[in-house]
Amino acid sequence: MRKKARSYKFSLIILLLLSFLLVIFLLMANNKRKQNQHNRIRQINQAVIYNKSHFNPCVKIYGVDVSKLTIDQAYRKVNKKAVNALMIDGRDIKLIRKDFETITRKQVEDYFNEQKTRLPNYQKYIFRNKELLDLKGKAKNIADAKVVFEILGKKYIFSRKKYYPKVECYNRSFHFLDDSLLKARIERLNQEYSTLHKKYHFETPEHGMILVRNESYGWAINSKQLIEAIKSAYINKHSVLKGHNFVYGIGYSSYGKGYGKSNNGLGNTYIAVSIPNQEAWFYKHGKLVLKINDIVTGTAANKLDATPKGVWYIHYKQSPSVLRGKNSDGTPYASRVRYWMPFTLSGCGLHDAAWRTDWSKTAYIKNGSHGCVNIKPSLIKAVWNVVEKDEPVVIY
Repeated sequence: MRKKARSYKFSLIILLLLSFLLVIFLLMANNKRKQNQHNRIRQINQAVIYNKSHFNPCVKIYGVDVSKLTIDQAYRKVNKKAVNALMIDGRDIKLIRKDFETITRKQVEDYFNEQKTRLPNYQKYIFRNKELLDLKGKAKNIADAKVVFEILGKKYIFSRKKYYPKVECYNRSFHFLDDSLLKARIERLNQEYSTLHKKYHFETPEHGMILVRNESYGWAINSKQLIEAIKSAYINKHSVLKGHNFVYGIGYSSYGKGYGKSNNGLGNTYIAVSIPNQEAWFYKHGKLVLKINDIVTGTAANKLDATPKGVWYIHYKQSPSVLRGKNSDGTPYASRVRYWMPFTLSGCGLHDAAWRTDWSKTAYIKNGSHGCVNIKPSLIKAVWNVVEKDEPVVIY
């Protein structure tokens, strides 16, 4: 009996001990659970704080990995490593890097806001350089671009590959690296076709053929304007450029004179002035419509007052007008005329001269004008009626 009681007591002790251990275990387990939960909450809070200022783990901007970087770190890394330009080399299109800002901090910040999540997100985010991709599409068109330049019925082909072997593409535009090949080709065309400052044979009314030189009259190819137009045509896929849109002149008007006209660009409407004969002829459409037998040109004895030889053009017509200048002794003059038709920027032109009394053939030698072509008041209206603005004036 006593043995049973002892056995029962021992079992009770064991049971109490186990119960105590179980309570201890449960308390410890609960504490660990609470600790783990607390750690988890702390980790989440830390991750939330971290993700407020750092990119997610799988983010690329312009091909550069910016995972877990701040906006400033990503901004610096992309600008240091990302390719930001294209090179058209022959027909190949290559990615290259140029030394300028590839992306702004604001753009990086916008990409950050686009991928931002409360907790780290392992989804891949790839932000491409749309500007560069757009340029790449256009670069494919430029690679084989050709432009036809038409001048006086002739056609010349300017291929991009020949004249601009290398083209760089960045900052939303194309940069043609070297104009020298195209410039040299256009200069050769200028030498072949332009008439500005060129000498040629002119058939005078009374002396037959003589050699004259275009001074303000004539035209030349505007190389700078044409080069820029060809570049633009490469980019915008324009195939033909017309020569008359790319000529220039000098004098009162910047547009060239005589483009496409016959007779060395003079056409068949012009004025011829003979200094030795002191006569003037006025032609319209190949026909003589007026001849003035007695004119007075600039004083030959004074080189500064001599009427300049060469081919000029009528700048404009004005009626009435006041001519101002200086006499040979330096005193100023102001002469009123009824009709004024200048052909040089230095003040030479056709006009009436009511003050003149000497209309002899030798008056111009010592008693001529200051360079103008004097016409009798009785004849000036007839001259005014046939002369046109931009009409060439051949003085010889």
